[in-house]
Amino acid sequence: MSDAELQAKFTAQIATISGDLASYPGLTAAMLTEAGAERDDFGDKLLNKEQTRTADQAATVAKDASRVFVEKRMRSFRDLTRANGVAADKEAALGMPAAESGAPSSATVPIATVDTSKRLQHRIDFLDAAAGGNKRRPKGVVGAEIWNKIDGPPPGSEKDCTFVTLDANTPHVVEYDAEHAGKMVHYMLRWQFRDGSKSAWGETVSATITG
Repeated sequence: MSDAELQAKFTAQIATISGDLASYPGLTAAMLTEAGAERDDFGDKLLNKEQTRTADQAATVAKDASRVFVEKRMRSFRDLTRANGVAADKEAALGMPAAESGAPSSATVPIATVDTSKRLQHRIDFLDAAAGGNKRRPKGVVGAEIWNKIDGPPPGSEKDCTFVTLDANTPHVVEYDAEHAGKMVHYMLRWQFRDGSKSAWGETVSATITG
């Protein structure tokens, strides 16, 4: 079972015993007090894990956005000095070849498949539609943006979705709580390039959360 499900079951167990302690021989009020502290500690660490995961996702997006400005600045220094006659060895010392970055014309859109074989988990495999089955990330691509919409009809655009992550490598695994079991999830993916540009959206894929 998932961490969240275990936490819920433990909380329910403590409540059941507390409400009728006399019917559970061998257990004491002191034991329940200790169990309550263990439950709270587990809950705090579980919450911290979720907050850290969300923060990591946000940090990845912020980092990649910042990288765009760094690369642009590096290219501007190289181009400006080149335009003003910098010596070849001095340009080479700048450490950035002329062909760096840029969105390649060979990359199209990501196509995705969802593996639902594990309970409360979706494994999302993605590759470029023009890659002929090769899962290697296209040149110039930072990663695939993954967005989802839980339950209801398929999204009309990303405005109907929630950002999940920017993943550099396939596959990406999304875990769900027990309350989502049986629900349909719709995924939208697009490539993000090093220069900050985005590809068009790939075809929306949908899958049920296995309970």
